[in-house]
Amino acid sequence: MPTLTRLLHALADLTANEPAAPAQATAMGLRAAAPTRDFPAQPASTLTPGLRAALQLPNALPLCRLIKKAQALLPWADSPAASLQPTSLTAIKSIAELMGPDGPI
Repeated sequence: MPTLTRLLHALADLTANEPAAPAQATAMGLRAAAPTRDFPAQPASTLTPGLRAALQLPNALPLCRLIKKAQALLPWADSPAASLQPTSLTAIKSIAELMGPDGPI
């Protein structure tokens, strides 16, 4: 199974634990996208060094190993709400669009 497929399924499992209907819809969307979405290699983000460091912390969640393996394929970008947030927050916050424009994670 490709690294990104495993990651999307793991994110779906995590999201499915949330009882809210939108979380269930997100989990279903992640599972549906897992085998079909094509993620080409992405240029490094300004957050790449920090993300790599965080993903390698000794107490990082097991899901972090999958994110680390998929790092080069994840399309990291600034949050659409970045202009409304303090610089201190936008400097450490990024999103990756995994299910299309209506489903950033």
